[in-house]
Amino acid sequence: MRVCFIAVALSGSFTFASRLCEELRQQYHVDGYIITNASINNASANIAYEKTGCKVVSVWRKNNIFAPFAILRFARTVGCDALVVQYEYSMFGSPVLTQILVLLLALFSKFFKFKIIIALHGVLSPDSLKAITMHLFIKTLAKIVLGVFYKSISMLYDAIVVLNPLQKEVLEAYGVRPAKINVIPHGVEKCDVGVDGFSEGRQILFHGFVRPSKGLLELIDAVKHLAENNVDVKLKILGSVAHQTFERVDEKRYVMEVTKRCEELKERCIMKLGFHTTEELLKEAKRSYIIVLPYKDRFIESSGVLHTFMDCGKAVIVSATPRFLADLSPSEALFVNPTPEDLYKAIKSLIENEELYKLLAQGLKRKASSRYWDIVAQEWFKVVMK
Repeated sequence: MRVCFIAVALSGSFTFASRLCEELRQQYHVDGYIITNASINNASANIAYEKTGCKVVSVWRKNNIFAPFAILRFARTVGCDALVVQYEYSMFGSPVLTQILVLLLALFSKFFKFKIIIALHGVLSPDSLKAITMHLFIKTLAKIVLGVFYKSISMLYDAIVVLNPLQKEVLEAYGVRPAKINVIPHGVEKCDVGVDGFSEGRQILFHGFVRPSKGLLELIDAVKHLAENNVDVKLKILGSVAHQTFERVDEKRYVMEVTKRCEELKERCIMKLGFHTTEELLKEAKRSYIIVLPYKDRFIESSGVLHTFMDCGKAVIVSATPRFLADLSPSEALFVNPTPEDLYKAIKSLIENEELYKLLAQGLKRKASSRYWDIVAQEWFKVVMK
């Protein structure tokens, strides 16, 4: 069987497609292609796939209305049996253009008799859109538009996959039939790397895209406050650059500001920006004392970064936002508002309360054991073969 995954380069869904493709290849001998866009930095994008055995091909361009036709033409040429769209809000360009092209892709796939599945890495609600939350009329209009979009997806796609039950609840509220929705959690990496003990001093680890929504400036302020109060900690930022960074001035300025603020803390803050292998990330997690993910957005998603570290036996501090509340309970993570003061208090409490630390670390590791990538791939294979 040949499966083609469609994902935008330099994104979380890009990494997701890589891991899923690899597991399906290893377990079920699925021949996989990852159809991505021509990226500004596509060479680094390809690094993520060099060990998967899945073929990565740049076929389409963002902000091009002919992208679905380029994808379908290629999929037909290589003989794909199924297409799996890794949906992100701006994968084809602006959110509005992306919505239109995602529907066109499914519509025209019917002419080629492809089975087509969509993985919704995020589900939108009016409350998650900052610009419209203050105006009731626009908020109501947005709910109607989103309802039409998601119901159209349910009609045009053969199956919908979401990553947590909250996403399913939102889709059902829009009128999507429950039978069309498959809940398959994000895959977890097994943290079986040969690293024992912590690095010198208590290391706080952040990994993810360096973007304004990630709360990094607040975390840096919290670490600065801890240092001023003689708490021996240091912050390690293993940052990545999202595809949006190349497209928006505010994104570039944020990266520069985080870099500057980290340098001001000297040895208390180390930042490495670029591509990081899974092995590197897991080793760094093992060396760390606490993992902190202080994201500020309200999107209804699941965190790929959280699932990368979930099996490493570390206590995790996360923001009380939908992406974490949908996947974790208070016995598995410490929830905070992503402010410098609350982050400071949370880190300090885990350092001082060893019993709480162990409770959270053990609870998180228990959850990880039910979400390893090989288990998740089994559920995906059922959907693809259905």
